[in-house]
Amino acid sequence: SKSLGNSPDPLDLIAKYGADGLRFGLMRIAPTGTDVKFDEKQIEEGKNFANKLYNAARFRMMQGEAGTDPAPRFTAVHIDILAKLKELHTSVAEAFAKYEFNTYTQSLYSFFWNEYCSLFLEAVKNDLRDGADAAVRNATLYTIDTVLRHYLALLAPIMPHIAEELWQSLGFAARNDGKPLMSSPLPSADSLLAGMDDTEISKAKALATALYETANRARNLKAEY
Repeated sequence: SKSLGNSPDPLDLIAKYGADGLRFGLMRIAPTGTDVKFDEKQIEEGKNFANKLYNAARFRMMQGEAGTDPAPRFTAVHIDILAKLKELHTSVAEAFAKYEFNTYTQSLYSFFWNEYCSLFLEAVKNDLRDGADAAVRNATLYTIDTVLRHYLALLAPIMPHIAEELWQSLGFAARNDGKPLMSSPLPSADSLLAGMDDTEISKAKALATALYETANRARNLKAEY
């Protein structure tokens, strides 16, 4: 309330958490049609999320160039994350159509933190080690680049500064005639897993889920014993 003098100064919050951290945090706690109950912890979460984005992009930049194989040899986890990215396109479009910006923001957060970083990246790290099969490495780097390119475009309306910075740093602008992200068309979801039928995708998703569940149970056993 301005009259009570108890509203936070946005410039102070930007200085502490960054402009994108503030934007992201506010949109996560902005339900449609109701007042926003401000929570500074959510703004801190926005800053932490920006750090997560930066670290994931830095990990990709450390791996060097991807190969030029026109038909990458996808594994189940590659297909699974690309299918989930396609689903993210749909959920984001639906949220925008309904002006449900908190749903939009939470969908972006959940996909990147839980699906991409916690599951996918952990599963493919061995693909990038020295001596790994070149075809598998190429498919993994191709998948990472595809996910990041689409994801940054979907994220740009809510976190435009870091999205633009990473778009440039990852080389996506250079591959797009030097166009900045803000003036580039949204990548088409139809291009994801093109030519692959639903049965093949469903089988890959089921296998990836089984792999993730097995790895989680193994970690739990290790922790318990």
